[in-house]
Amino acid sequence: MMEKRKPSCEEVIAQGPPCDGTFVDVSRYRMCRAWDLIKRGEEKELGVAMKRASEEYKATCKKSQ
Repeated sequence: MMEKRKPSCEEVIAQGPPCDGTFVDVSRYRMCRAWDLIKRGEEKELGVAMKRASEEYKATCKKSQ
């Protein structure tokens, strides 16, 4: 039985927030998004970036329901 490959952070970001939880779990999305924000220089602290990723996730997923 083959193990499902974890998508890379690039794939996770491209896919967008996993509102239905099928592509990746929320914590993985938040982590990837947080590092993405830091890489782009939009945020400097991981904690702040994680919080922002969480807010974005909630906002996006509320809209799609």
